[in-house]
Amino acid sequence: MRKSLAAFALIQHPHSPQPRWLGQWNRKWGAYNLVGGHKKESESFNACCCREIQEELNLYQQNDFIVELLPMSRLAYTAWSASKKCETAYEVELFQTRLLHHEALQRIDLQPANRWLTVEEIHRKLADNGEPVSYTIEFLMEKARLLEPIDLWRCDEEEKSPRPEWH
Repeated sequence: MRKSLAAFALIQHPHSPQPRWLGQWNRKWGAYNLVGGHKKESESFNACCCREIQEELNLYQQNDFIVELLPMSRLAYTAWSASKKCETAYEVELFQTRLLHHEALQRIDLQPANRWLTVEEIHRKLADNGEPVSYTIEFLMEKARLLEPIDLWRCDEEEKSPRPEWH
């Protein structure tokens, strides 16, 4: 079975009155996803998260952001990979990440691929700009107990439709 090891940053908007989490447009998936990615063999999950933030957001560890040393959550699960078209064993670590100053927030906001997602957008799997939000965000955040699970796919008897697969 294929294995995938990854780390993701959980970056919450520091000034929003309601929780907003940073999502970034993933061209391959055609949806917003958390900032993060695949772990290289030679690095720790924490180092992976830091590297991905630097690569994807052009921010620098200790200057612009801090990633907590220990993960908020470590998840192991098996799921279908839509991109690889096979069953995959995933190991994922989620790291709370804090921006250190307003300039880092401004740099994030200047990048059009970035979007601060509300809990509602994550559950709806659709951003207010009409673009899709990856099912993976909701799945990981629910498993990590950062979001309450809800079922938006309940429907009237006449219009039953199956729950879609997530990435």
